[in-house]
Amino acid sequence: MNKNEIESIIMKYMPEKDSFPPLSEAMCYSVQNGGKRLRPLMMLETCRLFSGDTSQAEPFAAAVEMIHSGSLVHDDLPCMDNDELRRGVLSTWKAFGEPTALMAGDALMAYAFETAARSLLMPHPERAARAMSVLADSAGTGGVCLGQTQDMQFTGKEPDGETLEQIYIKKTCALLQASMAIGALIGGADDEAVKIVDEAALHIGLAFQIRDDILDVTADEKSLGKPVGSDSKNNKTTFVTIYGLSGAQKAVFEHSALARALMLRLPGDKAFFLDLIEKLENRNN
Repeated sequence: MNKNEIESIIMKYMPEKDSFPPLSEAMCYSVQNGGKRLRPLMMLETCRLFSGDTSQAEPFAAAVEMIHSGSLVHDDLPCMDNDELRRGVLSTWKAFGEPTALMAGDALMAYAFETAARSLLMPHPERAARAMSVLADSAGTGGVCLGQTQDMQFTGKEPDGETLEQIYIKKTCALLQASMAIGALIGGADDEAVKIVDEAALHIGLAFQIRDDILDVTADEKSLGKPVGSDSKNNKTTFVTIYGLSGAQKAVFEHSALARALMLRLPGDKAFFLDLIEKLENRNN
């Protein structure tokens, strides 16, 4: 499945831009504004790994990208990271103002669950119900919201490596884990396979976030699509701060290797995931 197909699925479930402006405009702007579409892609490819039928996973694929985009809208706000660029264009608060951006982030979170609920009307509603629970936990106190809160609590402080990793697990990994776990659940995977998928996604997420730490000090703004040096500007400790560039890169390779080993334990053609892991550990944006 390619990025254009993912884009079509996401936009099929988004409200029309002029449905209820300026809120709908800000919501669409936040989601349409590019990105890797990593989470929906991983979800649908995991579903394909087990069943080949991704139709019931599509509402969840759109929903997870809405949650991710909504969290980035909030992340960029002046009260958090105060970033004016996101994916190479103005962040939502710079384009629409802080109040509208705040509500757009909230609305995307709510609209995500309205969208995911459509899967309950399809075959295997029991799978969809389990998937809804996984999605909710990853977006709230078990994932993004808790991780962002912890991230802000430690701004200006010096957490140790173990504490920082736990923040990353909540803030970044949880939604990636949910994406792959939901794909497996909708695809009909058994509990053991879901557990393996979840653990593989954990290591993919850690490798992804640590690579982000590296790019924040080595990339240029044009290729990265957002301000570089943002972590330093906001007095945030990163893997690079604690372990240096070489130590951080070593961690990326180690987590990537663990993810590969876990994926090889699963049935089906794993070529997509093995290729993805390699691309992510060497990415420059």
